[in-house]
Amino acid sequence: MVNVRFPTCWDGKTLDPPDHSSHVAYPSSGTFESNGPCPATHPVKIPQLFYEVIWDTTAFNNKADWPTDGSQPFVWSFGDKTGK
Repeated sequence: MVNVRFPTCWDGKTLDPPDHSSHVAYPSSGTFESNGPCPATHPVKIPQLFYEVIWDTTAFNNKADWPTDGSQPFVWSFGDKTGK
């Protein structure tokens, strides 16, 4: 399962910068759910977009199919093996 929470603070000006992300930010402390404040650079609160995906991983129940170093076999396409 993966949970993706998108930034909830906007700079109030830019709609789509070249990097497609610098116009939004996460709260400077806390979370959207705890009403954490937006940083001064991105003062406008926007609704939270939360995306959750659950995969059927029963095809991987046999530990013999997993890497021999003991790591788990699931890796993001960009190389992240931890999900952090």
